[in-house]
Amino acid sequence: MDSCTLFGSDDATSAPTVAPVEIPESPVPVPTAEAEPVSCDSDDPDFDFALALDGSLTFYWRLVGDTIQARLFKRGGGYAAIAASNDEFMPNSDAIIGIENADAPSKYEITPRTTPSERRDSEQTLTETSTTSSPNGDVDYRFTKLLVEDGEIPLKAEGETLFIWAHGSGGLSFHDGNRGALALDLNSCVFTEISLKAVNSQAIKIHGILMITAWSFCAPLGILFARLKHFCLNHGLFKAWLYCHAFLQATMLVLPA
Repeated sequence: MDSCTLFGSDDATSAPTVAPVEIPESPVPVPTAEAEPVSCDSDDPDFDFALALDGSLTFYWRLVGDTIQARLFKRGGGYAAIAASNDEFMPNSDAIIGIENADAPSKYEITPRTTPSERRDSEQTLTETSTTSSPNGDVDYRFTKLLVEDGEIPLKAEGETLFIWAHGSGGLSFHDGNRGALALDLNSCVFTEISLKAVNSQAIKIHGILMITAWSFCAPLGILFARLKHFCLNHGLFKAWLYCHAFLQATMLVLPA
């Protein structure tokens, strides 16, 4: 072989030509589109705003003087509830609930660990109330409420009001997670969703076990040790008795807490 080159030769036995490797250009970052604001445009001419609270409940409203004209549209039937709150919880809030088989929405009193109950007739100040069921099962609840009423959480015409909402197809105490909270400016529909903490079923079970342990084991033993006071005194065991008795009493108080 007379001569050869690195990238080729006239000789048929020479190495094949190697094509140059193309190095791809660095990808150009694509700017992320900003999230579009939620539309509050109402499809009902009777109201200025409409806000889909979730896929099944829509809240419509219009401010008229010192009142709010409102509509709760519930898809698929069932009850719908909305309440002004001070602490993101339904208990002690001022709730308005529409029930499918009732004539009109009403004000309800909600206290901890009880089923909501209607307020007294003297407190039922809602006007222009109605409940309308459609053939497809949807329910429409309408009412007009004063923004400010004695003894109730005020609804602000300017600024944020904290609202809690829920809906369900069973009893009023059952909403199957269909609930939420938001701080809403009724005058502009500017709002901030508030995350609600879910109830921890495991924590409830542990609390129940500790309650049973405290009252079925520690409390009886504490009473038994109290009755053994004179026996322990007579046998020089007062110090041991005192420590055991104090430990059982303290444990009985701490476990359920």
